[in-house]
Formats: sequence, structure tokens, C-alpha cells
Amino acid sequence: MSLDKYCTTRLIGWGESDDSLRPLLSSLNERGVVLLRGALNQSELASIASAAAQCFVDIERLIHETGAAGVLDRIPPSHSFNQRSTSVSLVALDDYLSICESGNTTDKVLSILANSPAYEILCGVMGNQILCNLNQARFRKQYALNNYPPLHMPHSWHQDGALGVTFKELPKPNEQPYIQESLTPLITCWIPLTTCGCESPGIQFVTRKLDRLLHYQYLNDRAIAELFEPDEFWSPELKLGDVLIFLNGTLHKTYVTPSMKQDRLSLEFRLFSPYKIPQWMQKDVFKDLSYIKGRTS
Repeated sequence: MSLDKYCTTRLIGWGESDDSLRPLLSSLNERGVVLLRGALNQSELASIASAAAQCFVDIERLIHETGAAGVLDRIPPSHSFNQRSTSVSLVALDDYLSICESGNTTDKVLSILANSPAYEILCGVMGNQILCNLNQARFRKQYALNNYPPLHMPHSWHQDGALGVTFKELPKPNEQPYIQESLTPLITCWIPLTTCGCESPGIQFVTRKLDRLLHYQYLNDRAIAELFEPDEFWSPELKLGDVLIFLNGTLHKTYVTPSMKQDRLSLEFRLFSPYKIPQWMQKDVFKDLSYIKGRTS
């Protein structure tokens, strides 16, 4: 499938008028996802990627030394290491960036996003006050199939709007794959820190905007293939500087094939309106991108 339907390379003029944003906002609203190529500062991202790579090298060394059962005792709780997704919080990189960078990881990575054309798209959808949930912001390493450490799993089909939702069993027989529970109101920014989607694992989407949650019983390859048309599946090839923005109902999963021999690093933000924070998130830590915008890292 051509990427032209879902992405843009046009950065000049963004933010100067609503006309420059309208096609992108329309694409996001219709398909649930938009790809902005080269929208983020590559040199600033490169230092983040280097720090993330070293962080995961150290984690892999600890797994080798202690085994999966003991590694959590060796990693600071603030790093919030998840063994199944092989992911860490933003603060996990603070020690690695402090060698050659000032400030902290959180401000640095949010500044890259807030001072990019992607911010204009986000404002077009969410308004001028956008909060990043730092408890949900993650660096992740996805491995080629032959490189998996113990307990690692690729993400299967899911919707980020299912975050915090309690699923009930579907009544039987049931012909309706969707549930009544509301989507958690958020938007996701997904940032590759390495080239991915060809020689290393990428991400696959169903390019249809969904306003309802699929029951987890339907979140498998066979059921998804029956529910959606073949030309709605999209697996973009990405590189450093690109950013994906997608809605809370957008179906996506890790895209990994046997031919992929390299691993991938990525960064993910979940963004919220200050007026739509779920009650169960009230104790989470949020940062307002509008206060970050204009800063240089």
C-alpha cells in the first residue's frame, strides 16, 4: 500500500495557516493515524537513541547475569522496567544522558515534540493545552524474532483507548464484537529511534477510525482479518525523525517478520486534555507541553 495516503513530507508552512493542517487533520480523523516524516529534530533524537541503546544493553547484561527472576531487584524502581514489553520510563535515561547532556530526559524529549510540526497537529485535535502522562511515557526495545530475552513479547492487536478499561465476558451467542465501555480519552505519539519496518520490527495499523472498543476475544489476527478489508492494513517503514500520531481507537500491533534480523528502539507518549483525565489517573504525573514549547534542549 502506498504511504502517500497516510503521511506527509511537507513541513514548510506548517503552523502558518489552518489550510496547511487541514489535510493532515482530515486524514487523522478518517483513518485514525497520520505519519509525519522528518518532523522531529534528528540530531537531538540521535543522542536520545544512543542513551536508550546503552540503557538496554545494561539491562540485557543484568538479565544474563541474574536471569529473568532476579533482574527486577537490580533495576531501580523509578525505571519501571517491564519485562514483557522490554520498556522503561523516561527517567531511566537520566544517568546516560547526564554524561554529555544537561537537564533531564523528560524535558529533553518533550521539548523535541513540543517544538516540532507534530505539536501543531496535536493542538488541532486537542486544543492548546496538552498534557503528557509521564507514568505512561516509555522507551521500548522490540527484538527480532531470534533475539528475544526471557519473558519478552511483541504487542498483539490492541487499542490504546483500552487503557484502564475493565472488560467483561461477551454473552454467547454474540454477533457484536464491540463493547459498551467508553474509550479512555487519549492520543498516542509513537517515535522510532531507529530505522524500522523493514529490517527491524515496526508497527502495523488498521487504518479506520474506530470510536468503540473491540472485545479482547476479537483481538487476534484471524478475527481482525475478517472484520477489516485487506487494503486497510498498513505497516510503514520509518526512520529517525518520523513520528506517528494515532487516536485512542486505532487498532495496531507490533509488526515483526522472520526476515527482520535487527532490533528496534522506540519512544511512546500518551497525551491527554486536562479536562478529560480519567479518575483513576488522578495520582499520575503529567507535564504540560505548552510550558515546554519554546525551550531548546
